Amino acid sequence: MKQLIFLLMLLAGVLCLISCDPPSPDSNILNWYVKNCTQENVSISWTTRENVKNYVHLSPGDSVRFAVGSVYTEPSAKNDIDWLKGALAEDKIEVLLYSKTDQLIRTWYYDSRYSAGHQLFNEQYNKLYNNPPLGKDTVFSYVFEILPDDLKYDEKLSQ
Repeated sequence: MKQLIFLLMLLAGVLCLISCDPPSPDSNILNWYVKNCTQENVSISWTTRENVKNYVHLSPGDSVRFAVGSVYTEPSAKNDIDWLKGALAEDKIEVLLYSKTDQLIRTWYYDSRYSAGHQLFNEQYNKLYNNPPLGKDTVFSYVFEILPDDLKYDEKLSQ
C-alpha cells in the first residue's frame, strides 16, 4: 500500500511539473529586404556573418531578402537595426549598390546610418510590414526601397 501511495504521489508530482511548465515564448521572425523602386536594373552585394558573399541583380520592382532572424521582443526598428548588424559580416557591415553596367554607385555602411541622405541602415528608411503568422510566430518584414536618387553616383557615398 505504501508503494501505491508513493507511486501516486510521484505521478502527481510529474504531472504537476509537466503542466506547470510555462509555454515557450513565441518569437518574432524578422525579414530584411531591399526593393528596387527605380526604372533601372541594379545589383546589390553584401556579406553575411558566415562570410558568404552575395551578389544579386534586381530588375525594376524586384526585391531580395538579405537577412532573416528571430527575436523574442516586439519589433522596434531601432533595436532590430542593431540586430541586423549581427546578421552581416562583423568586419564589413555594408550593402553595396551597382548600376546596370556594374559600376559601384554607393555603399551603405552600418556606421554611417545617421549620415545625411537615404541610408539603408537608418530605421526611418525601412518600412515595417506585419506578415501572416508562421505557426505561433509573428512575421515582420522590413523593406528598404532603392529610389531613383540612389542611382546618382556620388564619390563620397562610394568610399
